[in-house]
Amino acid sequence: MIGDIPPLSYTGRAKNLFLNILSKYMMLNFLQSIEEVVRPIVRPDFNAEEQLGKSAFVLVNVDEHVDFNRPISHKVVYIGGFGQTNPKPLEPKYEQILNSSEKGVVLISFGSVAQSYLMPPEMKKKFLEAFAEFPDVTFLWKYEKDEDNVAAGYENVITGKWLPQTDLLVIERPVDFEITASMADMQGDIWAVKDQDFGDMQKMVKILSTAHSTLCKHQLQDTKLMNQLRQEKFDLALGETFDSCYYGVIEHIGIKNHVTVFSSAFLDIAGSMMGIPSSPSHLPGMIGDVPPLSYTGRAKNLLMNVLSQYLMAKAFLQPIEEVVRPIVRPDFVVEEQLGKSAFVLVNVDEHVDFNRPISHKVVYIGGFGQTNPKPLEPKYEQIMSSSKKGVVLVSFGSVAQSYLMPQEMKKKFLEAFAEFPDVTFLWKYEKDEDNVAAGYENVITGKWLPQTDLLVHPKLLAFISHGGANSIAEATVTGVPIICIPLFGDQPRNGLVVEYRKVGVNLNKKEVMEGKLADALHQVLDDD
Repeated sequence: MIGDIPPLSYTGRAKNLFLNILSKYMMLNFLQSIEEVVRPIVRPDFNAEEQLGKSAFVLVNVDEHVDFNRPISHKVVYIGGFGQTNPKPLEPKYEQILNSSEKGVVLISFGSVAQSYLMPPEMKKKFLEAFAEFPDVTFLWKYEKDEDNVAAGYENVITGKWLPQTDLLVIERPVDFEITASMADMQGDIWAVKDQDFGDMQKMVKILSTAHSTLCKHQLQDTKLMNQLRQEKFDLALGETFDSCYYGVIEHIGIKNHVTVFSSAFLDIAGSMMGIPSSPSHLPGMIGDVPPLSYTGRAKNLLMNVLSQYLMAKAFLQPIEEVVRPIVRPDFVVEEQLGKSAFVLVNVDEHVDFNRPISHKVVYIGGFGQTNPKPLEPKYEQIMSSSKKGVVLVSFGSVAQSYLMPQEMKKKFLEAFAEFPDVTFLWKYEKDEDNVAAGYENVITGKWLPQTDLLVHPKLLAFISHGGANSIAEATVTGVPIICIPLFGDQPRNGLVVEYRKVGVNLNKKEVMEGKLADALHQVLDDD
């Protein structure tokens, strides 16, 4: 009831623990006083805690999406807003107040118990001084004694003994949806030199969650688009579970049958929705250790499994459900729709990925979108042919731009490349004007490289990659050793697969900064 805002500092946790114990003690005293009254009349061993525990349900009058997240049991049902009345049109005098305000109105009300007129005069003065700093805003204040004339001299303050709070709060106002993190922000965070932890995942997921829910709302509210899709009378829909608005759209337009697609590995949270058990004792999650797992590794994996599933539900599924329910169906549940998928197509190679339990609905389609390699253009053929020992391809995909690497990291890459003068390093680097490889004769950069075509060339020795699902698939099918430097998303897990299957070396960014990239290159270039 009293404490600090999460996330809590060490001092905040200690304070919270003390207050928790104190609150329980006070509550027990309250219950004991009731028990002393009840026992002589009802039953001598009456126990209030016991009766509370026997409740069929516990109804909690708060909005679960607004309150702090906390563990509950199936008995606990949130009913926030249950007693709220439907808003009515405003009376003309209040409509006039809102319309005549230059910038808008701020409502001030402390409910029916805390009467504003009982405030200390000095506190009232502080309120009015604050209001005076916003002359273009009207302050509508529930103040119970007109005779106090508390707002005298303050032209932007209007008082009233009673205010239609519900009706005032629903006045429509224009809202601009803004996604506050740009792709450049995400790319900068991608290259931050530290081990990826749960906090990194949470930050990245928050950015994507905001984008997904905002776009989902605009899609579903686009009546013209929805009607056009509905008129097509599709028999089947295919969609990526990463953007779970898909399930809301297909239900909204009346498609009865659907297939779910995973563009990367099959997630445990999806398995749980389909009745497929997760196996944290031996199967790594998005972050974890390489099997076989030690006792510590299993404990870590179990924790990350639980946290990942919680984060996925909280950040991806629930925000979409909040958008979809008012438009499509009030009891819409993403998990239910995923479970109803006719098939689940997973874009990884089942012979490369970790072994895991699946159902007959799960079909691996790794490599499905890969294009057939073509002969190299003359300039790339010349690079490959003229290299003394061979070529190492360096590419971090389309999202992680190499030019955004910290300067110190670029330096570490170039220092590692310099240790292999007989090997040519072909680096996808997006800004020619940086001239990043100046002075390094065995390093060639290009804004774009024909990755698929290069990977099948006999003189390609290795592939330094971020570990994206498609890059892993292309490298393993061509037998090219991988040095995986995971950056975000499913890539840390893919790096574990590379290490587990012994098809390459898995490094994190911190290890690159420690100069271990050269060691990894020796391992893949020199070891038979």
